[in-house]
Amino acid sequence: SSAHVGHIFKDGVLMIQQVIDGIVAALHDHFREEYPYFTDNTEQGITPGSFSVICVRPKQTQFLGNRYYREHPMCVYYFPKSTGDYSETNAMIEKLFSILEYITVSGDLVRGTNMNPHVEDGVLAFSVDYNFFVRKVEAEQDNMENLEMRENVNGEET
Repeated sequence: SSAHVGHIFKDGVLMIQQVIDGIVAALHDHFREEYPYFTDNTEQGITPGSFSVICVRPKQTQFLGNRYYREHPMCVYYFPKSTGDYSETNAMIEKLFSILEYITVSGDLVRGTNMNPHVEDGVLAFSVDYNFFVRKVEAEQDNMENLEMRENVNGEET
C-alpha cells in the first residue's frame, strides 16, 4: 500500500521532475555536501563519488475521469570514488535501501518499491519505482473572456 493516495497536478506541472527533486533532497538530507548530484547529462564527464538521477520509462494509465496512475521507474547511479572497491559500492547499496524508501514529492511522502541495485562496469545502478495516483486538474482560464451576454427584452434577443 502506498503512503499517499493521490496528488493533484495541473497541466504543465512536471511530476517527473518533482520525483527527481524528491530523490535528490533525500540524498542531500543524508549525505549533505559529501557527494555532488546530477540530474542531467553532464558534458564534463563523470565525477567519482557522485550521483546521477534519471527517470527511465515513465508510464501513465487513466482510471476514471481525471484520475491517473503514474509510474516513475527511477535509476540512481552512483560513481564510486575508487574503482574495483566493491565494499564501497555494497555500503552505498545498504544506505540507498534506507534513504530511498520514502521521499517527499510535492510535500507528501511517497514510498519507493521494487528496489533493485546492480553494478555494471563499476557503476552502481540503483533502480526504484515511485508510483502513485494523480488527479489532473485543467489549468484555470479567465471565465470572463468566454462569457457571452444575451438579454431578452420584449421577446427580442439582443
